Amino acid sequence: MANLGQQCPPAGRPAVWPALDGNSRMTEQNASSPSLEPTAHAPSRAGEPPLVVDLDGTLIYSDMLWESLMLFLRLHFLQAWRLPFWLLRGKAGFKHALAEWVQPDPATLPYDRVLVQEIAAQRRAGRVIVLATGSQRLLAERIALHLQTIDHVYATDSDVNFTSANKASGLVQRYGNGGFDYIGNARVDIPVWHVARGAYSVGSRPFRLPDGRATERIGDERRPMLPALVKAMRPRQWLKNLLVFVPMLAGHALDASHLLQSLLAFLVFSMCASSAYLLNDALDAPDDRLHPTKCRRPIAAGHLPLSLALFASPLLAFGALALCLVFNPLLGGCWPSISSARWRTRSA
Repeated sequence: MANLGQQCPPAGRPAVWPALDGNSRMTEQNASSPSLEPTAHAPSRAGEPPLVVDLDGTLIYSDMLWESLMLFLRLHFLQAWRLPFWLLRGKAGFKHALAEWVQPDPATLPYDRVLVQEIAAQRRAGRVIVLATGSQRLLAERIALHLQTIDHVYATDSDVNFTSANKASGLVQRYGNGGFDYIGNARVDIPVWHVARGAYSVGSRPFRLPDGRATERIGDERRPMLPALVKAMRPRQWLKNLLVFVPMLAGHALDASHLLQSLLAFLVFSMCASSAYLLNDALDAPDDRLHPTKCRRPIAAGHLPLSLALFASPLLAFGALALCLVFNPLLGGCWPSISSARWRTRSA
């Protein structure tokens, strides 16, 4: 099993990835991991139904589609014009096209270590472990090879997005109704839980199923996203922007008008700086995960979803622009200064 015991994922990657056959549809792929015998102190689970695990938001805190998209923009920004045309192929076609250009390194992903250790223990006890995911099949197979605890992989190909009802019907076709246990993380997994023998979910909130059952909690505790977002915005760095009050204090212009202007400048600079921090951390997440301290940043650690960070970043930037526009229609040189602040934060 891959070493996931450290606080942050270990550096390094295989020198060469094994060749993978990518031609079959919704293929069952043996991960070619070493055979693990049941340990002496653990009861055998060889007779139990397969344990099926979701990937995005479950086995990893992040989402492979967003991981791939950010890596593509970082490495091939000038090719971004291709993205709208790929979207015309549908979600499965989009994932397939993106995977042909970039494949995030499995060693840098934010895994749920508690869940990884749990499925590794069950596999040592003889149970079959299956990875069933809406992520593109090539990416899922590489993760299975990295973890060495996965027996079979079912994933999205170029035609079928293997999520929700598609995943449920595919697993029933392979294992039968009630012939497997399933671990998921979101409402989209309800059709799969409904046809599974055992329904398990990560996170603190159980999901209610149509048959009256509720999912059971498994894996590590998920942290609230709002505190993670605030931390990623780095409010401690806003102290630098207190310098905008210096001209008012030095000129003894202690009146309401100058105070309002200074407060506006402080707010705008802070919003813009936080916008840049979010964008920068989203782009640098793979590298940050290999850093001894940066790996604890909310995006790198997987506590803040990339999708939320990429929504909040432009929202803060355009909010700052809107404030300037409201209080000074000509901007009065405000926006060029804010743009400089955005670039300054890249080195902070």
